[in-house]
Amino acid sequence: NDINKKLIELLKHQTPNLSDGYNVSILIPWIINIFQNLKTTKNKYSYDMHIQQFALLIYMLGGRNCYEFLRLNLSGSLPHISNMESLIRNQEMRMTESEFQFQLIKEHLKSNKCNYVFIVEDATSSICRIDYDATSNSFIGFSSPLIDGVPQPNFFQTENFEQLELWFNEIDKAKFINLYMLKSLVLSDPPFI
Repeated sequence: NDINKKLIELLKHQTPNLSDGYNVSILIPWIINIFQNLKTTKNKYSYDMHIQQFALLIYMLGGRNCYEFLRLNLSGSLPHISNMESLIRNQEMRMTESEFQFQLIKEHLKSNKCNYVFIVEDATSSICRIDYDATSNSFIGFSSPLIDGVPQPNFFQTENFEQLELWFNEIDKAKFINLYMLKSLVLSDPPFI
């Protein structure tokens, strides 16, 4: 309880010097959030928007295993992995195999008045498996062909069993899942996945 009060006092001394709340170091609010969560049961842990964005950044930069390692070893510090997946889904961003959203990135950067970004790639090894995606009416999991260095989305669409059998026999299956995240240098701008 004394530690929590001292952290809140430290945060109050830190914030008057800043013009907006986005420039506050994440460390103090994060530690305060951990102490508040430790006072409640696990199913009542809560995280404000800044902590969730910080957690999303850890998830994207460190990967799922790193995130789970930190979450399990620092009790109350980070939202559950399913919350992170929900946060990604709630950003109304459906991730489609081999699809790059260059126009959306351009609009995102223009709206935030930023010309410089960090780009992170997460290449997670996966089990070679082919699935049917009903939304795009295509088979995912094959290595998509490159045209001008860019993989082609929804390339493996067919209603012909012989064609599907040919792909299974002759086309390489993807061994990695690559995800790219973009973070502008504007502090108030959330990451773009």
